[in-house]
This record gives sequence, structure tokens and C-alpha cells, in this order.
Amino acid sequence: RDAAQDSVLSTSAQRLALSMGAEDYLTDGAVPREPGASDTPDLGAADTIDTEFVREKIKNRHLHDAIYTRCGSVMIVTNPFKKMNLFSNAILEQYKNAPVLTELPPHTFAVASTAHRGMVQEGLSQAIIVSGESGAGKTESARHMMLYLRYVCQTSEELETRLYGSDPITQALGG
Repeated sequence: RDAAQDSVLSTSAQRLALSMGAEDYLTDGAVPREPGASDTPDLGAADTIDTEFVREKIKNRHLHDAIYTRCGSVMIVTNPFKKMNLFSNAILEQYKNAPVLTELPPHTFAVASTAHRGMVQEGLSQAIIVSGESGAGKTESARHMMLYLRYVCQTSEELETRLYGSDPITQALGG
């Protein structure tokens, strides 16, 4: 697949270096530097967002294992169709402690963190919409966001298991 497969509501983080497998993802302030990913972690900051530009940027990022791309408040996720080391406790901790999430590379943890912060700081209910084609990775994205929420809330695996119990209902409704 050469285009975005999932969409998720998005983001806000700090200057850090993320070690993700064989490559290090570095930030230098406002613009995260992801090796080979054309420094376009947020398409909303681009001069143009025509279809071909967006397709090429997402394709290039995907080819360099940069599977998350922001477009303003929307997160575009491409399914890597392989295991990636993007969900360790160290990475969870970085997104949990980041004061400004948009300064970190885009990630599903940033989406979950934004929702969690909105609930805690503003007392507002939150919704995260995950959409995409069948097999695009929607369930995995939702599980990674649940992993983050369980981590920051220090809840038990039992709560997560109970929430996943609703997955057959979600899937039956086209989830």
C-alpha cells in the first residue's frame, strides 16, 4: 500500500531522542528529524496539500518506516505490515512526560495522550475516531492507544481485557 490507511484524531510534546529499532528518531525543537522521511511529520505545515504531494510524502515516510504523519489535528497511519519497535515502556514514558506533544514524532501515543490530557486538565469527554479499510490496522492502532492509557492511568490488565471484550461488537458494526 502506498497511501494512508488509517485516520485518527491527533496531537500535541518535547525535545527528545527516540530510539526505535535500528534507527534513532531525533527532534531538534519544532521539527522532528526522522531519517529519510523528508522532514514532513506534519503535512498541515506544508505550503501545499494537494493529493499528489500528500501521497508522495506519505509514501516516502512509509518507505522509511515513518508510519505516522500528522496533518494538523489528524493522524495518518500507514500499516507497516511488520513488527516495529515503536511501543516500548521508554517510548510510552517519553509521550507521557512530554510537555508539548507536537515536538515529538507523530505517534498513536500522542493521540491517546492528547485525549487523556483533555479529560484530566479540562474535564471534557473525549472521542478518538479510527477509520480505514479492512486490514489497515485500525484494531492495532486502537490497542496501542489503550496501551498508552493503561500505562498513564496505571490501571490493571483486567480493565483493558474487559474493554477489548467489546471488540467483537465493534467489528460487527464495521470497526
